[in-house]
Amino acid sequence: MKAAKAQCPTNPAACEDEARWGEGGRYRTALHMAVGGMSFGSAGAVGSLAGGAMSNAIERLGITDSGAINALQMLAVTLAAAGTSGTAGAVTAFNADANNRQLHPNDYGAARQLRRDAAARLGISESEAEARIVRQMERNVNFETAMADGFRIDERLVAAVGCAALKCDYRLANPDYFDASLNAQYIPSNLRAYLAAVAQKERGTTAAQRLEREQMSGLLLGIGSVAYGLAESAYILATGQNFLGEDENRWWGAAGIATLGLGRVGKSLYQMRHIDNIGAVLVVNGKNLNPNWVNEAGELTWRNPLSNVIELVPNGNVVHVDHVFPRQAAATLDDWNLLSKAEQERLLNQPMNLQPMLASANCSKGCRVELPQGQSWQTWLGVPVNPQYREHLAVEQAKVRLEIVRAIRVKQGLPPGN
Repeated sequence: MKAAKAQCPTNPAACEDEARWGEGGRYRTALHMAVGGMSFGSAGAVGSLAGGAMSNAIERLGITDSGAINALQMLAVTLAAAGTSGTAGAVTAFNADANNRQLHPNDYGAARQLRRDAAARLGISESEAEARIVRQMERNVNFETAMADGFRIDERLVAAVGCAALKCDYRLANPDYFDASLNAQYIPSNLRAYLAAVAQKERGTTAAQRLEREQMSGLLLGIGSVAYGLAESAYILATGQNFLGEDENRWWGAAGIATLGLGRVGKSLYQMRHIDNIGAVLVVNGKNLNPNWVNEAGELTWRNPLSNVIELVPNGNVVHVDHVFPRQAAATLDDWNLLSKAEQERLLNQPMNLQPMLASANCSKGCRVELPQGQSWQTWLGVPVNPQYREHLAVEQAKVRLEIVRAIRVKQGLPPGN
């Protein structure tokens, strides 16, 4: 859509395309409404989509363009076929993906060019190679897709194709990495490749798996350093020589290796229980937060509610992951239960709704909201909460609440709204 907006002065059709397929546009809304109706999980829901849900959405939104109607109906029929063939998860996966940013046709073309070489290197079919390439590209260009997939990386594919071809560093230089509204208009014309890629969403190692691997490596290295340092220290004390046969009176050098190893072991054990930062995701207590909570030195920060200043988390403090807009507040919204449990969890645990907070502060904040209908957070440790922090919290809570209300409106068969 960025390209479409840029072409507006010279290409009115591009503007119309952007308006109809963009977030809040009629075509995209029809897609959300129809696919949303499939996520309730009833046995006949998938089959009924092709015959009813999409047609109802088209009629309700007053869509008359025959090309758009054909494209939307084709999406419905294809999804119905996927659902009735036994892949019930395809509908839920598509429902989540349809709300995320999609690839540009040039990216689909690049995947077709790369598939032959990737298939040969990995010993798989070209169709599977293309699907895996497309899915990894989708993760690399959009935060929402990456998060939905658990920040998976298809490591064998990356090794075979190369990071540059898969746009691994896209997020570093492109702010639209966080814009989920781009390129939905290209789904119909690339439907087969798109759906094949959705089926690959479980392919690759998650951030949590890579985190565990990194931490275990650090732990083993630390244990090895401790063992080596202690052994060489004892050997020097007994023989006056180090393991290389050199005269060594300063046995504390070897002891230093052991001390360094102990530090590495301690750090690894702490990270295993609490915090680490890998690539584009910050993992705190098992939840994915915005990586901006880690500073350039790799240290975890938080927003102090008494000063409204971003500060380092003090040593020795227990860190909780706080829901900016609390679960209990979300549960009071009208028709909250129209959303499936998976959709509720996705909305509540999206990075914009999570922040690191000291345990005592989190217990003090509890379920309070700064919105007009809420009970605001007044004090922590007997000290008034900074008014500017409360204003900041009110703005962030309103953003999350709006996202949830939009999702509920789609379930109600209404346009998402602004």
